[in-house]
Amino acid sequence: MRRRIGVFGGSFDPVHRAHLTLARRAQDQLELDEVWFLPARHAPHKPGAPGASADDRCQMLGLAMAGHPDWKVCEVELQAPPGQRSVDTLRTLREGHPGLDFFFLMGEDSFWHLPQWKEPEELVKMAPPVVMARPPGGRPRLETVFGHPVHWLEGEAVELSSTSLRRRLRAGKACPELPEAVQRYLREHGLYLQNSPDAEEGSQR
Repeated sequence: MRRRIGVFGGSFDPVHRAHLTLARRAQDQLELDEVWFLPARHAPHKPGAPGASADDRCQMLGLAMAGHPDWKVCEVELQAPPGQRSVDTLRTLREGHPGLDFFFLMGEDSFWHLPQWKEPEELVKMAPPVVMARPPGGRPRLETVFGHPVHWLEGEAVELSSTSLRRRLRAGKACPELPEAVQRYLREHGLYLQNSPDAEEGSQR
């Protein structure tokens, strides 16, 4: 039987509860064998925005996924040339792992921007989207996109922004939404303490 792998890309700057909830629900509800977290070299939609280094983000991901031996950090985007997009990453993964079936994990905000991404039809063909919905009151769910199925995760909606967390951390406010090990890492390394404005979260992938 072919192994089922969830791929979850993003800045993870920092990784927080909503990221982990999405990964856990996707694995449980789609019976995924593994979840691969793919930290980006930098967020292409917010160049120059302050944040943690790639090494720090990978370290925090490793701490956050403790207790999940079937989760791993995949550095394929960190090793890719500048300008790589999600569809390029999926091609690389499929070429390197032809015996695996991939599923693309994402939040609902990103899902609605999918038509603006690079080669979205090819992306969903290679890896069907797995979407964690926002709180009720938004758009009706689509069952398919570009002719391919969309998997909506069941469960209470979780909405949390890394941008808002960084702002709260810079202001010295508590952030219980972060895993305890990640909070400890932030304190030990003095991350997100500079008083710099963040760019708003974007969507182009």
